[in-house]
Amino acid sequence: MLIDNNIFKKNLKTKNFKSFFGSVNFGPFHPKINAIIGPNWSDKSNFLEAFIFTFGKRVINLRSKKLGNLIYNLKLKGGLFSSSTVLLRFNEQSVLTLFRELKEISITRKIFWT
Repeated sequence: MLIDNNIFKKNLKTKNFKSFFGSVNFGPFHPKINAIIGPNWSDKSNFLEAFIFTFGKRVINLRSKKLGNLIYNLKLKGGLFSSSTVLLRFNEQSVLTLFRELKEISITRKIFWT
């Protein structure tokens, strides 16, 4: 068995991803249940897309037509950013059994626009 049954996320950190300007940290998450609530247009979908994006989901499945659309567009303050990052951390109770000595595992996915 490669993965424990206790898998849960520690936190999610984005940098210039979609509508999230700069560094935004979500979490810590509760190990049993989490809810994403808020009014319309409060970026609930973008949070979920950042989460899914870390696992390598194709851009076409993320309501975007191209990869560059996932980078925050700050037209009013000087143009586009050249990169975006999403980092997902798992706590020590959820690490893969192959890596028992580690306290934390992180998955990072970056986008670069040239």
